[in-house]
Amino acid sequence: MGGRSTDDALLFYEKIPAIFKGSAGFFSDYWQAYVKPFGKEKHFGVGKDSGLTAYIERFNATLRQRASRLVRKALSFSKSLVNHIGAIKHFICNYNLERKALHF
Repeated sequence: MGGRSTDDALLFYEKIPAIFKGSAGFFSDYWQAYVKPFGKEKHFGVGKDSGLTAYIERFNATLRQRASRLVRKALSFSKSLVNHIGAIKHFICNYNLERKALHF
């Protein structure tokens, strides 16, 4: 996704939709490069022992398992960026439908 510098964090922050910037909090490790772009009131530095980053790490692992084209070139590889984006969108939509079905 990028490096861990302040410049890379700023580039990442610029890509976040405005609706999330206004209402969401952002959890990461204690890396100081993230404080500047996210702001002290929105950025929460947490350790691995807190468990607060476990949810996104689990989601990332599930994404890698179900969208194999993100892991290895030999499996389900496509040179088309459009196909990669489509596969990720398909996974996210399907994942959200599955999660929603569990709550009903």
